[in-house]
Amino acid sequence: MDIFWLILTLLALSAWLGRLAHVVREDGLGHREPPRSHPDDTPSTRVRSR
Repeated sequence: MDIFWLILTLLALSAWLGRLAHVVREDGLGHREPPRSHPDDTPSTRVRSR
């Protein structure tokens, strides 16, 4: 009978973690693109010769 409660607890925990991951992704905190930057906002990486 103890194995039943152990399995039930593990299933409930995995369902809760899966739901939490789904909510975080839907909230926009998971998979989102970084904001686009304007070329003038980025530091210059070219070496300028005189």
